[in-house]
Amino acid sequence: MLLKSLASTYAEGFMENLEAEKYAEAHEDISTFAELYAQEPRIKLLLGNPAIPEEEKSRLVASIAERGRFLEISRNFLMLVLKNGRMGLLSDIAESIEELTREYEGRVIANITSALDLTGEQVERLRNKLSMFLGKTVEINVAIDRSLIGGMVIRVGDKIIDSSVMNTLNNVKESLIKGW
Repeated sequence: MLLKSLASTYAEGFMENLEAEKYAEAHEDISTFAELYAQEPRIKLLLGNPAIPEEEKSRLVASIAERGRFLEISRNFLMLVLKNGRMGLLSDIAESIEELTREYEGRVIANITSALDLTGEQVERLRNKLSMFLGKTVEINVAIDRSLIGGMVIRVGDKIIDSSVMNTLNNVKESLIKGW
């Protein structure tokens, strides 16, 4: 939890120094580097090795940023993360930057779990209703869970709307156990 908080602090500091029109590109830069760091053991080993001089590590980061045509602010941010010994937080930082980018752009993700397959029209109606309710652009992820029996569960951030039959049955069960 502490590391997630630290990653969020780095992400917030990074985003505060960006112009709004650069959010998506900067997020792409950091995410690309984070993926490369996570998937390339040689890069992770080199950047994490205390025996390798900082100048060599900086040259590697600069080279990757140059080849990737990263924004200057993204390159500088990666250098700061390297200097502070926080490369291990990169994937969490990238995730926090993605969340902040969505927030700044007025977008949210709604995860909908339904007991039945939803048609494109049903998904679009849900998107429109959620957008009106939340006042934001809604991106929808749909999953099927037949154990819900009927209905659906909608999760947006820390908000949950559970209109599943399984939830209703559980509520009735609890009421009966408590003696109503």
